Amino acid sequence: MRPTLELTGSKEDKSKYSPPQTNAVNEAPLLGNSNHHQSNNVDHHHEVSGGTTTAAVFGIIKAMVGPAILYLPHSFADAGYAFAIIALWVCTALYLFTANRLLTTWKYVVQSQPGRRKQPEAVSPSSSSGGDSQQQQQQQQQEDGYNSYMEFEMTNLTAKGGVGQTSPTNTAAVAVASSSSQHHPTITKRRNTNKQLSAADSVCSENSSSNDKEVTIYDVESSPATDKTTSISYSKLARMAYGDLGESIVRTGITLMQLGVCLTYFIFVPHNLSTSIHKMTKLEIPFWICLVGMVVIEIPLSSIRNVSKLVTTNVIATCLIGFGLAACLFLATEYYTAEYSMVQGAADAVNSYNNNNNNNGEGAENENYDDDMWEQEYTVPAIRHLSPWNDHWYLFIGTSVLLFEGSITLCLPLQEALEVPDAATRFPVLYNQTITSIVLFYTVFGYLCWSAFGDDVSTVLTTSLPEGILATMVQLAYSVAVVFTFPLQIFPALEIIVQTYETHLQGDTDIVVQLDSNRRRLVVAVVIVLLAFIAQMEKDNLGKVVSLMGSLLGCPLAFVFPPLIHSKLVPNANKKLDSMIAGFGVMAMIGATLITLVTWKEAGEQRRLVIESSTTLTRFFQ
Repeated sequence: MRPTLELTGSKEDKSKYSPPQTNAVNEAPLLGNSNHHQSNNVDHHHEVSGGTTTAAVFGIIKAMVGPAILYLPHSFADAGYAFAIIALWVCTALYLFTANRLLTTWKYVVQSQPGRRKQPEAVSPSSSSGGDSQQQQQQQQQEDGYNSYMEFEMTNLTAKGGVGQTSPTNTAAVAVASSSSQHHPTITKRRNTNKQLSAADSVCSENSSSNDKEVTIYDVESSPATDKTTSISYSKLARMAYGDLGESIVRTGITLMQLGVCLTYFIFVPHNLSTSIHKMTKLEIPFWICLVGMVVIEIPLSSIRNVSKLVTTNVIATCLIGFGLAACLFLATEYYTAEYSMVQGAADAVNSYNNNNNNNGEGAENENYDDDMWEQEYTVPAIRHLSPWNDHWYLFIGTSVLLFEGSITLCLPLQEALEVPDAATRFPVLYNQTITSIVLFYTVFGYLCWSAFGDDVSTVLTTSLPEGILATMVQLAYSVAVVFTFPLQIFPALEIIVQTYETHLQGDTDIVVQLDSNRRRLVVAVVIVLLAFIAQMEKDNLGKVVSLMGSLLGCPLAFVFPPLIHSKLVPNANKKLDSMIAGFGVMAMIGATLITLVTWKEAGEQRRLVIESSTTLTRFFQ
């Protein structure tokens, strides 16, 4: 039976029980089929069978490929092709190393605790008191929500192209939220409370014998469930290694990363929309108007707690992103080919002109004309003058790391979902091959688009596309895709924020607090408006925002914690190598973060001087 998401009894009662070592689901499996069996005399049973390797590949692509790829051409231009390519592939090698460290740790933990896969005995309804019927109805409601979520995830995993770099943390939080009931008391004291928990909290199951109720506390990773796999998330491994502090740090980092990605969405979409509207209607729509429109749309969408209702919008977003990437490559290739043909045509014209002049005896006067003509009129800087190293190379460190954030916490759920022994054994190799292929695509995409559109390519690639119907369609498609992706992206962060606020309200009392729907919507609105306000302030610094997120948040999540967790939990680990990789991650985090902040401050000072100069000139002429 899937565990009920309720807390029963006071805090003092709960503290007396320790977690039993039984099977559980911490993060909803991303692969496989969901079967739901109902009976009047048996528990509701539901299994998740092993997924296929094809679905696993789609899952990896879904987490990796999203709007962030559109920042690559500008990042290549900032860094230069030599540094960008080297940095991207060094980060790839380090990421694959740390991801495999995480998979190795998971394998060791699972093998060292075989009892975790043992199924608990079901509690017969006939042995329960009448008060348990309400609990069974709640459990049934939760299972129905879980089944809806499984259909939602399976639909997503069969679509190529990704949905905006959705983090696997979404999976954990979404699975919990989709199984929660719709009515929540604000405060309940010493009675059944439908308190929603995250993947990092505890879940309670209530068994009744005679008139006394026994409250059993389970870790969500070891709570009674019928899923065949033991679910151990990234944050759970952090807790095993470094206690509650380690888990809190990882969860906080993932939450801030999710909010940061949503912040980039609030910058990306208004820029995209204003550009496309201008190309279609020649009207200048201010950034803030598009931003306000997006806020108005996202607040109600982000307030939806049953994510199965978002399945349609999510599929649409996936298709639109796939269309957008294909169209960007087509336009870049066409633009590149057209300019190359122009250069070749110019060369032929120059040669023909010189041959005619030589035949007429005028070649001496024009012997350098072909060079001048080539350099001044027919040079294509985007093709011929790509720099191997540029001044803003340091910004690419954070950008390259950010590309992997969506995958580092997804590798464990995908590994767990592959129950077929051969597929599960091959998964680390499959994971490495898929990530390598995606990074190869990133390299070609970034270099080709930079080559086609030149050093002045915008931070958001779609705003640099040549004017035309296809370019406008791409801009609109990506805008709609990101708007539809936003609710899933921000969902886990909102859940953690709400739970933290509830815990703060609860304090040290035995009163269990849960926000009702209206108060939760208020929290959602406040968070979204705050992100929009920051986006308005930093609308011209998208590249620096992306770099800061990757360096400050992505480096520890991708490069620091996995080797440290591996070193702590695996007895035969190469501790020196793990420490060296973690140390490199710390240095990259500190160095790239400081440089980004310093240049950010300098840019702010320059902007302030420009504004002051403009104001002075205006007053002078007045």
